[in-house]
Amino acid sequence: MSRPLGAGRVVGLIAVIAVLAVTLLGALHPVLLPAPLKQTVNQLRGYPSWRLRAALGSEASPFSGLATSQVGYGPSMVKLFSSPRRFAFFQVMSATGEVAFEGGPPVREISTDALGDIRAVWVGDFSALRTPGCYRVVTSDGLTSHPFDIGPGVFDATVRAVQRAFYYQRAFTEIEAKHAQGPWVHASDAALAPPGVAKGWHDAGDFSIYSASVNSALFWLLSAVADFSPREDNTGLPESGNGVPDLLDEARWGLEWLLSVQEPHGGFRNTTCQERYGPYGTNLPEHMSPYRAGEVGTIATGRAVASLAFASVLYRPHDAAFAEQCLKAARAGYLFLRDRPNENSDGPTCPAARQDGDPSVGRDVRMYAAAGLLLATGDQRFRADFEENYQPIQNDPSYLRSNVYAALLYLRASAGDPERQRVIRREL
Repeated sequence: MSRPLGAGRVVGLIAVIAVLAVTLLGALHPVLLPAPLKQTVNQLRGYPSWRLRAALGSEASPFSGLATSQVGYGPSMVKLFSSPRRFAFFQVMSATGEVAFEGGPPVREISTDALGDIRAVWVGDFSALRTPGCYRVVTSDGLTSHPFDIGPGVFDATVRAVQRAFYYQRAFTEIEAKHAQGPWVHASDAALAPPGVAKGWHDAGDFSIYSASVNSALFWLLSAVADFSPREDNTGLPESGNGVPDLLDEARWGLEWLLSVQEPHGGFRNTTCQERYGPYGTNLPEHMSPYRAGEVGTIATGRAVASLAFASVLYRPHDAAFAEQCLKAARAGYLFLRDRPNENSDGPTCPAARQDGDPSVGRDVRMYAAAGLLLATGDQRFRADFEENYQPIQNDPSYLRSNVYAALLYLRASAGDPERQRVIRREL
């Protein structure tokens, strides 16, 4: 015999039904929901993840163990770990508990102000271990690392994940379910772009497209191509199967935005900008205000010259016409820089990443542009220009500071000065 529902159970049941109804409505017709309800629906959809995270308990305090690469190490790579405490020796243990490698005391100590109360770290080296497998490091005082892999394919999954993330961020296009391979889709926002502007990637926290972040992303995507020569042409992108590695197809989405924001005099605009947003979680790419074109500046131009020159080297075996288009645009941008030797300009539209008037950033981007064109052409005048604008490496690689990118690109240039390359390696 069934028993009647109590008031509390009735309320609970009604709440569950309401949640299901609202969630289904949001899934089927998200644009019909008012903004506050959209936000509630998004929060409810995330509830299972909240529960899973809560069940894991509190996180360990930062740097309570040994730090190793959680992506892994290629067999012939330099393999380092760091410890918050000095150690007498260490062992690298296999997944089955066997000692695969033994090392001595730290190879160096590094002072730091970036880790709170920890004022120094100690570095161990196990580069001699090349056998593929799963391992962890244990030091003489009992600290241990998380497991990590050594093998020739350790970066494959990471490159794949990064590449997929960029596809989801593509601007001014439809994101289709057959390529998204999941529910992360939206209609095209191409009608909102300024005249002539195409492609690029939406920013992480908003939809604006910034010179600083696009060129930083391009440096790492192109470096991955240069370092690992990926050949996969079947990863589910719209361009898959076109005979060009998919990683280059994705990088081209950012490069074509750069080409679309270059002006006839050679300079590049710094942004394609959305100036206003609704509450987080309520914005849809295809339902925003029209974008504004940013301003032309020497800082955006220097970054773009480097990216396009680097790209011209990597695309030439696959698409010589596009490679030549990139190099021609880079040369035109470089002339724009040379005509404005004392200008360090970056326009005011969408000022989140603005660096107008910063002479140090101006030297950074001129270093970067010269390194890119030296790599692409071997012309010694770019070697001289690199020296003229050289700044010692005093910061981490950053989307706002490009002198580390410049230095790394210079190391790839066979026409670079060997002594300068030795200095760069020491500074890095």
